[in-house]
Amino acid sequence: MTSPTFRFLRTWILVSAISAAMTAAASATNAGPEALPERLPIPRFVSVKDVPANVRVGPGRSYKIRWRYLRRDVPVEIFQEFGNGRRIRGADG
Repeated sequence: MTSPTFRFLRTWILVSAISAAMTAAASATNAGPEALPERLPIPRFVSVKDVPANVRVGPGRSYKIRWRYLRRDVPVEIFQEFGNGRRIRGADG
């Protein structure tokens, strides 16, 4: 059995590459500076585009790296987002 803290840290995974890609995609769809970014559906599946992609335990570069994706096109599920952070779930849970 795992501790609640470990489960929390395990699920609080953020991928900076996905975050950057989603921010870039949202700003690319805007018609102008006054347009608001589109809200994409949650949950949704995306794939890792930049390698290596760091998976952190919190929403920022100051947080410890928990995992690193070394291959492109690995599918992940975004199940929560806030600001430019995303909580993700990998294919193995």
